[in-house]
Amino acid sequence: MTGPRADLAPGELLIAHARVRARGLGRRLESTMVDRQLYDELRRFLNEVGFPACDALDALAGSDDRELRKRLHQVLGIEAR
Repeated sequence: MTGPRADLAPGELLIAHARVRARGLGRRLESTMVDRQLYDELRRFLNEVGFPACDALDALAGSDDRELRKRLHQVLGIEAR
């Protein structure tokens, strides 16, 4: 991997991955409210990716404010100002 996410820690990569996957699931949920397969995918996502990503985000919260802001911008793909 190259680019701004190349030097992310495993937990930070997990957060970035969860963000992308959650968006896709959210778009599907918005257009299809009753879909058993989608709800099964949501449950799997939360257990396998979502909750671990929340734990990783909690770990990042232990950083000082400046470092935390920098890392979150990097993880979320936001240009630093």
